Amino acid sequence: MTATGTVPRQGVDRLRVAGAVRRAPALLAGIALLCGGCGGEGKPKRKLAIVRPAAPVIVKCARKSFDARTILGFKGADARAALERRGCTMRVIEKRGHPVAHAGGYVRGRVDVGVAQQQVVRLFGES
Repeated sequence: MTATGTVPRQGVDRLRVAGAVRRAPALLAGIALLCGGCGGEGKPKRKLAIVRPAAPVIVKCARKSFDARTILGFKGADARAALERRGCTMRVIEKRGHPVAHAGGYVRGRVDVGVAQQQVVRLFGES
């Protein structure tokens, strides 16, 4: 008790509490912005740059000719299956922009492709 007979107030000052409550939404928004990718999603995938030729890339397969641009963007296995249905083959000669060692030679109906992130992103035409 004080000399005036009142009990001193204990605890946190009301003005400090009011100030903290007013600043809380801004503080939480700042934390959310800083922690934008904290959801454990891993690295964001880069968008693939698919090189699409303006002119058709005609491939003469065993069954019939077709435009090889149709396999751009396909997964590697799906592109190979689509070509095999038409009687063609596929050879990867570029991975992630780097050349892959391969044996030369002309094979009718073979399409040389470039692959990145397991997708066909570039055509080199018939070899």
